Amino acid sequence: MRLTAERASIERVPFVEVAAGGEGTLLAARGDFRVSSIWTLTGGGWELLAEDASSPAATERGVAFVRAEGGGSAIWIKREGEERVTDGGARDGSPAGRLGSPVIAFSSDRDGGSDIYVLTPGEEPQRLTESLGRCITPAWSPGGERIAFASDRDGLYQLFTMAADGSDVRKVAEAYGHSPAWSPGGDTIAYAGSTVVQSARSPLPTSICTVSAEGGEPGMVAEASMGSSPCWAGADELYFVRNGWLMRLHVPSGEVTQMRADGSVSPP
Repeated sequence: MRLTAERASIERVPFVEVAAGGEGTLLAARGDFRVSSIWTLTGGGWELLAEDASSPAATERGVAFVRAEGGGSAIWIKREGEERVTDGGARDGSPAGRLGSPVIAFSSDRDGGSDIYVLTPGEEPQRLTESLGRCITPAWSPGGERIAFASDRDGLYQLFTMAADGSDVRKVAEAYGHSPAWSPGGDTIAYAGSTVVQSARSPLPTSICTVSAEGGEPGMVAEASMGSSPCWAGADELYFVRNGWLMRLHVPSGEVTQMRADGSVSPP
């Protein structure tokens, strides 16, 4: 792995997480883990979309995000204006859009634990997981047939997939992981975590890893990064956040490039 960056010459912008925005754009939460805002990267640089918000996700209805409300949080959508789409009173988080469909997946503790739900406009959220420990960070497969998510049913969080109706649950890898992201072809899942099952008392630094969507041995592609949830930019590139920096990873070569504040590539 080669890291190409000149840290001293690059303005540092505190990124918290990054997500694919659709049509070659990026979404990001910037600030810190307590107070952040949602931004989108366009040809003119980063533009503010929503303040006091986190967990951006592109959906057919607009950009979804999470906003704290009282002792909980709710899912909101930003298109021309802002619209709250879950009723609050619970901790709703990690929205995930499905291409070609208005359905949004998200995690919530509204029924006492932490489970994965899907929300169709005008209907009540439908619970997909039950008795699977705490379930978080859902992600739709490119075709919408399956949902990847993390569950701690066996101890620390590990990756699973399930059919879109919650059936046919499969463990993807015997390794710590969360925040899955399907590759554009649907054959690979990138995630934040490690390649082994580890102790909750001595967790390894969070790295960016990949595994076959059918399950198998995972591989580390960006080591010891303390990285955020990755997102794909084409078949060979991933974006992720490392210690507040926006990074781009070329998966075949392992080359990691630090991005400038305006979204351009830093010089080698």
